[in-house]
Amino acid sequence: MNDNLQEADATGTLELMGETAPVSYKVSAGGDQQDGKFVVKVAVKAPRDWLLKRGFKTSATLVRQDGSRLDLHHDGELDVGEAVSVELMAVDDSSSTDSDALRRNYPELRL
Repeated sequence: MNDNLQEADATGTLELMGETAPVSYKVSAGGDQQDGKFVVKVAVKAPRDWLLKRGFKTSATLVRQDGSRLDLHHDGELDVGEAVSVELMAVDDSSSTDSDALRRNYPELRL
């Protein structure tokens, strides 16, 4: 993989306080130009009201297509003044420069 951004859309399940909801998520990966590391971002647009009704504070769990679990975070405290669709995100700025490891960890990208 070169420094170009690679993106993929996928579906999974958002878990919070023992409840689940189907969600779409986006995985994007690119190379860090300074040291060749891969930076991967996973983002979900989640319904604000669903999150608030379940006591959302700052994070929820995404169960990805391959069954792996990933903690997603929201920047700041969530309240009713937010947009109805809230972005939750995880960033993996792994020190790995191994594209095979990237393929194993993020099969959604189909590299």
